Amino acid sequence: MITRISKARDQEREDRFVPQVGAGCRIITYSKAGSTRDWALSSTWKGIASADVYRLTWDADPALVQKGVPISAKIPLTMAADSGYLVVRTLRAQPDAGAFQRPPWR
Repeated sequence: MITRISKARDQEREDRFVPQVGAGCRIITYSKAGSTRDWALSSTWKGIASADVYRLTWDADPALVQKGVPISAKIPLTMAADSGYLVVRTLRAQPDAGAFQRPPWR
């Protein structure tokens, strides 16, 4: 007997959501076919109200694509096909705009 896998379930298998343990609040995501979905967050995100989403590329630093995405126990993400993303907590603005700010992915 052959069982057909639904397209939605098959797509779930092609999406990745990888929290970086011990690296603070960072998550790497990837979608082979592209998708929009809500991802459950771990307890390390408790008390964090928003996140920034950066698109990852092979030849440049991550590019900010969404700033201040509101979160609670889940984060809504829209991912383009064959694309990776970095999700980090939104950092508060620094009082001195001229001061060096370390990028959140380093």
